[in-house]
Amino acid sequence: MAFVDTERRPAGEVQQKVGKLKLSEAVRECGYGYSGSYRDCVLGRAYARLTGRDLLDDAGNPGDDRKHPWLSHAAETFGISFEVAAEAEHRCFQFESSTAIADWLQSQGL
Repeated sequence: MAFVDTERRPAGEVQQKVGKLKLSEAVRECGYGYSGSYRDCVLGRAYARLTGRDLLDDAGNPGDDRKHPWLSHAAETFGISFEVAAEAEHRCFQFESSTAIADWLQSQGL
């Protein structure tokens, strides 16, 4: 998701950061809180940061046919495989630091 910088700047000042925030950067910024909550887990917080929305609200009914609707929705939104999303969450559930998870995502080009 691209962002628009609306801050006024003096003439000649150059905007430093433009474009799309990578998933690894969002994880670095947001970290995670309670790993057992899809709102507060590593992908839940990154989802909120990148979309401005709530993962659980957007993922659909948890009783639908998909095995892991939150992971499937996050993976689709981020343009990553389900396996990468599952690995990021697994690392979160193992209490790996958000920096380590972000480093791993970055090593995957994300």
